[in-house]
Amino acid sequence: MSPTELTKVRDALARALSVEAVNQLGRETGQAVRLRTVTPHRLFLAVVSVLASARVESLADLLRAFNHQQGVDVAYKAFYNRLARVGFARFMRAMLTRLLDRLRLETLSPEGERAVARFRDIVIHDGSSFALKAALRTTFPGRFTAIEPAAVEVHATYSGFADEVCAVHVAPDKDAERPFLPDPASVTDCLLLADRGYPSVAYFEAVRAHGGFFIVRLTRTYDPWVCAAWVEGERAAVPPRIRLSRFLARHAGRRVDLDVEFACGARAVGFRIVVLPGRDAAMTRLCTNLSRTPFSVDVVARLYRFRWQIELCFKEWKSYANLHQSGSRTRTSTNSTRPTRTSRKASSGRVSARPS
Repeated sequence: MSPTELTKVRDALARALSVEAVNQLGRETGQAVRLRTVTPHRLFLAVVSVLASARVESLADLLRAFNHQQGVDVAYKAFYNRLARVGFARFMRAMLTRLLDRLRLETLSPEGERAVARFRDIVIHDGSSFALKAALRTTFPGRFTAIEPAAVEVHATYSGFADEVCAVHVAPDKDAERPFLPDPASVTDCLLLADRGYPSVAYFEAVRAHGGFFIVRLTRTYDPWVCAAWVEGERAAVPPRIRLSRFLARHAGRRVDLDVEFACGARAVGFRIVVLPGRDAAMTRLCTNLSRTPFSVDVVARLYRFRWQIELCFKEWKSYANLHQSGSRTRTSTNSTRPTRTSRKASSGRVSARPS
C-alpha cells in the first residue's frame, strides 16, 4: 500500500472504532448502562484482538487479555457478567455491521472495455460450518448428528470488487441454505456466483427480473429439456424432447454450451447451461443468464473460478482468525442473525477483468 492508502485505512479504522461511538452503541444495544472499567469499547477491542491472535480455550483467556491490555485487575465474575448480558450478543452483531459498513473500500475494478466492466460488482455467496458443544444440539442442530450434533453455518456474501465480506448470517447448520442468498434486488447490475447448494429456478428468475446476472453450479437433480446445443464450439443437432442428463451422456468429457428449459408448472423457463469436463464424472454444470457474446464458455469458466475468493476467506477465518469449535455451552437470544446489508462504496483501484 502507498502512504496515502495507509493513511486512508488508518483514518477509517479511527472513525469505525471511535471510543465515543462504540460506547454509545454499547448503551443502545443493552450491553452497558454505566461506563465503568469494562466499557463496550475496551471489551470489544480485547475480545477481537485475542480471538484473532491466539486460541481461546476459556473466558479466563479473554479476561487475562483484557487486564493486560488495560493495565487493570478486573475480577472474573465482574468480567463474566459483562459477557453474560443479553445485550452483549446484540452489541457484537451491531459492531460487525458497523465495521462492514465503515471499512469496506472497493479495491478492484475491471479494466477498459472488458466484458465484466458492465457489472457493478461480482457478488459471491457461500457458507461454512463449524461445530459447537453437543449441549447446544437442540438450539443449533447440525446436519451430521452422529459426528457433530451441534453446529452453526456462517453464510457470507462477498464483494469481489471490494475484496471482502459485505454481509454475514449465522444459523443452525441444519437450516436450508437458499434462504440466505442475497436479495435479488440487491444484485441489480451485479454478477452473482454461488455453488451447487444454492440453485433455484425461482431465484434465477427473480435475479433476472431485477436486472442481475448469475453463474450458479447445478446439481444432477436438475434435468431440464435441451433446446439448442454447441459442443466444443460447433452447433450440434438436438433430438426432440431430450433431457440434459441424456444429452450429456452422449457427449461425456466435452465442453458443451446449451439453451435449456426448466418446467415450472405449466410454464417453461429458459436459461443457459455451460458444461465443463473435469474429475467429476457428471462434469461441472453452470447455469447462467449471461449472453454468449461476449461471455463465451471460456469467459464463463474463468468468472466462475473467481468464486474461490470466498473459500480463501473462510480459510483465513478458520486458519488465521481461530474460528474453530466454540468452547461455550451457553445459548444466546440471537441464535440466527441477519445484519443489515451495507452499501457499496466508490471504486478507486483497477484490476484485470480476466479472473484466473
